[in-house]
Amino acid sequence: MRIALVCPYSLDVAGGVGKHVLGLAGWLQSMGHEPTVIAPGSARAASFPIHTLGASVPIRFNGSTARLALGASQRREAWAVAAAADVVHVHEPLTPGVAYAVARRAPRLVVTHHAHFLPGWALGAALRWRAARLGARVSIAVSAAANETVGRFALPAEVIPNAIVPPAASGLRRERLGVFIGRKTDSRKGYAIFRDVRERLAGEVDFVEFSDGRASEGELAEALQRASFLFAPNLGGESFGVVLVEALASGAGIVGSRLPAFRAVVDDPRVVRWFEPGSVPGAVAAVRALLGQGVGESVARGLAKPFSWAEVGPRILRQYELALLG
Repeated sequence: MRIALVCPYSLDVAGGVGKHVLGLAGWLQSMGHEPTVIAPGSARAASFPIHTLGASVPIRFNGSTARLALGASQRREAWAVAAAADVVHVHEPLTPGVAYAVARRAPRLVVTHHAHFLPGWALGAALRWRAARLGARVSIAVSAAANETVGRFALPAEVIPNAIVPPAASGLRRERLGVFIGRKTDSRKGYAIFRDVRERLAGEVDFVEFSDGRASEGELAEALQRASFLFAPNLGGESFGVVLVEALASGAGIVGSRLPAFRAVVDDPRVVRWFEPGSVPGAVAAVRALLGQGVGESVARGLAKPFSWAEVGPRILRQYELALLG
């Protein structure tokens, strides 16, 4: 099957949607299909075709910055590539730019909604109008939170989570180390909370931060395999939290904000301690509690297994088959 995977966000900047799209393309290729990724960004090498569309424009939304391709020529180019596919799979189909442009024209369309937010009246009306202009489609949401959002302006979707490639056990020695992953310029990631917690725990716990969006996948993976826990002080606006799954798959525990989207991924006290969003004292106490208890690596890895491509990929493939049936 030839599948066009359209990502609205630039691949030049690390992000959960882009990582999911690239991971899906790799799994589809391993199963004998022919994926092509279409996204803003500069040229990059992969075992499958990636058609990049060049420059993107930063747009602030939902406490984060999205880099979108908005040019008319980029929209035409994206459709010219996608038109040859048997199925077109558009991620975040209602975003401005190439995603919406391709989704409007695709005759066999699967869409995935990733975001969770509460639209105001004007934005909700605009999204309902855009959704109504799309044709027949098979819809996926990555979480119950994302499904709640999409249900405000379109029909509810099939909930299929994000997925990862579980890393092999590295044998690295665990340290009293916390890892923070999130751009400091994206307010919802809670960098200010991380900074204050790090100061209060100086001498007790070491931290490593990845806050500029430039770290390689290898650097992130190595840090998680050395760490005792991922520190996720996000303030809200999250729909899934794939970084939590990556931490578990690496054998690390989690100290994070008590967000519904996070608790839907994992809520096992053997590996997790939650605190109220924005509470520095609560976060400090949660770190001490988790380190005092310890985390079983095998337990953490086991909790990540339902989010492997071996589990998630076939469910997405079934949605493609439904789209082909019309």
